Amino acid sequence: MNTETNLSNFKEENKAPVLLNLNNLLLKLLSVIAGSGAGGAILLAFLFLGSAFFQQSLFDQNSEINIHPFFILLIIFTIFIALEIANLIGAWLWMLTDREHYPRIFSTIGQIFSYNLLLLIFFLPLYFLTNFFGLIMLGGAAFAHIVISTIGSFIILESMNNNQYVLVTLYGVSIGSIGALGICIWILNILPQLLVFSAVPITWFCLGFSLILVKYGYYWLYYFWGTDFLNIETQFGGDYSSEENDKDEDEENEKS
Repeated sequence: MNTETNLSNFKEENKAPVLLNLNNLLLKLLSVIAGSGAGGAILLAFLFLGSAFFQQSLFDQNSEINIHPFFILLIIFTIFIALEIANLIGAWLWMLTDREHYPRIFSTIGQIFSYNLLLLIFFLPLYFLTNFFGLIMLGGAAFAHIVISTIGSFIILESMNNNQYVLVTLYGVSIGSIGALGICIWILNILPQLLVFSAVPITWFCLGFSLILVKYGYYWLYYFWGTDFLNIETQFGGDYSSEENDKDEDEENEKS
């Protein structure tokens, strides 16, 4: 009953940016850490179990050994599982921190799972294509998969529950993606081996942390400026005028 009430009043309760109090902010940060940590643990386990068998092909960038297709499938499967666990656990904990504004938990989880499964299908040809160009290109495809998966999962998370502020989400994850890319490039130059299992947690943490900061910053921008300009229902200039004209025309048609 509470869920139905939340859903029925959903738009009415979300007409302005919500201020993240300290408790909620810390809980969201913990959900980001938990999601990123879970994904990193899966990749770390894969690295620990597989390094004894594939150590040379994993770590020697100048190796001329042809990577067996089974190993490519193992990499793809491991990345997929790590992303699913990171995205699902992170999104679930994120929504639990604020049930009032994130009431559609099960629907959101289902959409995130389906999105990541479909994304895997589209990335399969790219993985096998980049394999012909060496480990560096294969790693690039994997990083693109991780970033797109995380961005899409965050957008689904916010769109399913707070779609009026999907633009805030877009800004947050875009800034976080730049940060994640910068950190990963830095790690790649210093210790490439570390990037094997750290790409998922770094990306998830950067996007989640950036989204928290953007949400928090946008609330204060709205508070001082007074215009909710990142709300998709906010009308500007000609858009507002055209909508008023359409309403007037509809009223005249009804009278006639």
